[in-house]
Amino acid sequence: MDRKRGNNVYLIAMPAIIVAIILKVIPLINAFRLPFIEYRPPMGMWGSPHVGFKNFGELFSNVFVKNVVGNTLILNLGSMLLISLIAVLLGLALSTITKKGLKNVFIIIFIIPFFIPTAVFSYICMGILHTRPFSFIPSTEAYLLPENFRLFFIVLESLKISGLLSVVVLAFIEDRRQENPNSLVNALKAAGLFVLIQLTSILSTDVELMQTFYHPIVYQVADTMDTFEYRTGLLNANYGFSAAMWLIKFIIQLPIAIAIYYILRKLFMTQQTKTEDDIAIYEGDNATSKGHELIGTLVCILYALMLLLPFISTAISMGSASTGEGAQLFQNANIPRNYTIYLVLTLFAVFLNFLATITLAYPLTQPRSSGKCFYEIFLLILLTMGQGGIHEYQFYRSLGMINTLYPYVLNGLFSIMSVFVLGSVLARDRECENFHEYFKAIKEPALALAGLQFIAIWNSFYPSQLVYIADNNLYSPTMMFRNIGAPGAGDVKVMFEMAVLQFGLLVSLPSLIVGLLLCIFADKKVFISQIRRG
Repeated sequence: MDRKRGNNVYLIAMPAIIVAIILKVIPLINAFRLPFIEYRPPMGMWGSPHVGFKNFGELFSNVFVKNVVGNTLILNLGSMLLISLIAVLLGLALSTITKKGLKNVFIIIFIIPFFIPTAVFSYICMGILHTRPFSFIPSTEAYLLPENFRLFFIVLESLKISGLLSVVVLAFIEDRRQENPNSLVNALKAAGLFVLIQLTSILSTDVELMQTFYHPIVYQVADTMDTFEYRTGLLNANYGFSAAMWLIKFIIQLPIAIAIYYILRKLFMTQQTKTEDDIAIYEGDNATSKGHELIGTLVCILYALMLLLPFISTAISMGSASTGEGAQLFQNANIPRNYTIYLVLTLFAVFLNFLATITLAYPLTQPRSSGKCFYEIFLLILLTMGQGGIHEYQFYRSLGMINTLYPYVLNGLFSIMSVFVLGSVLARDRECENFHEYFKAIKEPALALAGLQFIAIWNSFYPSQLVYIADNNLYSPTMMFRNIGAPGAGDVKVMFEMAVLQFGLLVSLPSLIVGLLLCIFADKKVFISQIRRG
């Protein structure tokens, strides 16, 4: 590649890079200043008095911080282990099934918990604990006990994510069989890929799932760095203290992310994609034994029944759970209006994200482009930053965007994991001569990634709703459901009723439709973009 062409790949990505600098890098500058000042809103970021390392001193001397870090690591490592074990088992089971239609049915069932918004998923789980349609289901009081909460959270996160990872394991097995016919080895490699990616966000947790369930009784075992940062910074207005915690987390996770990225690039992104002839040869020479297929099918059936249990138990419980007090729910005029507005906004955000993703990924597909290492580190910085930091809140506040819909769109602009996945998909195939060839080669996986981004934006209420919007008239359908169905928002016995569940289905419907299409038509490797928390 000549120098002129090497520079052109960055010119194509330049609009997205400039927007990223404005929305991410400028707030990052504030993130490096905020921990060293005593922030006073009337005086602004640059007018507030400098306090040196006072906030860091308070952070390291705080009696709760050590416990918060320990909780974060225990919950993350526990989830990683259980998710990996379940996903390897399911991925191996799916790989033995030769009937494509049956395999797709299982894949859809396994991924449904991921496609359902966390708020809806959590509401159904809490309703089952309350109504206890089967005697072996623990009661609501069980999860309230501190000694049970960690296991409860780990199991719920595993049920939500394991199906998605099992599809990644399956794709990995099928993609690498020509290279190594041992499915177990390939499944373990895929699990290792998941663990490595999760380590890049080892100090981050699923904020939405935790926000739904944790409460003061279990703070000692459930409070994580993310929830502690949110509570001290945004709720208690201790901005410097919260910013100091965010900065420490960023400084720790960034070098981990850089190191793991180059390990992954060496181990997983240099393999050549098989041709159709190779796949045909494999399928003809490596027929799965009937015994293995029977065992794999039974495993899939058992796990599918376990995932369908919430829907079965919900149907059983409807007689006692339907109190009629939620009948007025759909009389709320905000529901149809906000549903339409947010559907349009989400599609617009996904379109912008699609443009940003394909242009940002283009330089990654050019192996000899100049400055590629610096560009990769730039993207890794954006990846490690995540969303919802106190510095971003201050940035949007300075622009007058609090209690507006702008953060909802702007937070959906960048999905850096999708950029890396898209860049690696094409880099493994061939180098394209120009952007036109590149676009033709990646348009299908790029559209699939856009579908996943639609699901991510539509299903989320953190941070674009929980952090930036206080006016409930502006809430998204997902946030509206979260406020209706969140534990503690009302009497669970009253709230767990048909009208609320119907609203939950309405909220989940767009993501379920898009997810179903992805399961049937998309390359399953695109799901890798969703296995990193944060």
